[in-house]
Amino acid sequence: MAVLSDGRLIEMIADGKLKLSPFLLENIQPASIDLRLDKLIKFQTGEGIIDLSEDSSQHFSEFVVQDEYILDVGAMILGRTLEYIGIPRDCNATIHNRSSIARDGVDVSTASYINPAYEGRLPLIIRNIGNKPVRLFPGIRICQMELSEVTPSPIRDYAQRKDAKYFGEIDSLVSKIHLDNEITSFKKSGHEGGLADFIARELQRRERNVFNVMPEELKKELGLL
Repeated sequence: MAVLSDGRLIEMIADGKLKLSPFLLENIQPASIDLRLDKLIKFQTGEGIIDLSEDSSQHFSEFVVQDEYILDVGAMILGRTLEYIGIPRDCNATIHNRSSIARDGVDVSTASYINPAYEGRLPLIIRNIGNKPVRLFPGIRICQMELSEVTPSPIRDYAQRKDAKYFGEIDSLVSKIHLDNEITSFKKSGHEGGLADFIARELQRRERNVFNVMPEELKKELGLL
């Protein structure tokens, strides 16, 4: 996959193929785009265990940064980009640390992959992996986004998938893993065993019958009918 250069990125933004709003020309690097930190952050609160099969939003509190936020050593927060982005369906994207930020101990690269045709104000997992607290400011260029071509274009891009939990997101930020198909199917099934047993049984069933469970429309697109 070819990484897109500055000229190609500017061309795609100009013709609307790549959505980036607000847009600052000076944030276009030779082969990436600098993204800025928004004011909204969420952080974990309270005690107890986060159950990945349940809505985890109850474990997070919201804070709107006015001037600065002190990120303690070892702490993790959920932020988001100031920019609303829309990735073309024939591209994917990757989030990387800016070297200048990483050298002070701030890591923004944990959840780095962006699907073709994703849209939203991208959530950022921000961690302090250094030895001293770090002062963050809204509007700071917090990370950089690299785009690559996907060839050929996907049969179903992210916007077309029924399980696209994060398409068009603006302020949810927290995980929606509890909406994964295997978890919602378990809750509807009335299965007497635990979630792990249900997932193991479903995996075995679907692995044996991959062609049978494939939608007819997808079979046609793949040329299997």
